Amino acid sequence: MHTQYKNTLGYDYLVYSKLPICWSKKHKIAAKEALQEIVGLHDLVKKLNSDLTVYMIPPGWSFPIQNINGRKSEDYNFGDNIVVTTEPLLNFFTKSLPSVKFVSLESLIFNWLKNCDECEYYFPDDGHWTPKLHYKLSEYFNKSFTE
Repeated sequence: MHTQYKNTLGYDYLVYSKLPICWSKKHKIAAKEALQEIVGLHDLVKKLNSDLTVYMIPPGWSFPIQNINGRKSEDYNFGDNIVVTTEPLLNFFTKSLPSVKFVSLESLIFNWLKNCDECEYYFPDDGHWTPKLHYKLSEYFNKSFTE
């Protein structure tokens, strides 16, 4: 890998798509700092006699043929069919903090995409969610919060 690529945004996504044993010292420190922030949130939520649920929000390149232009930019350089998952990072958080509920929106969206050949859930250029994905997620959250 080119040294210059290590200075792009895409590199961090690639690192965290691998098992923690593959992460650099810098990336391990950053992940542990994120854990400390979640612990702080969890402590505050417990004081309110409530539960904390953390939703891992995946970027468009967690799925083939989503965010098709933005993923190819110099900052990321991911081809159309390259999938860069968030699951190893989510698993790290889940194993590190078993008292916190973590939910993978990646697996949820992936299952929706399996049943939809022409779905555009991420805008091609900027990678933000389309109205269709906003709607699907609003249905999911509404059902989750009312059960």
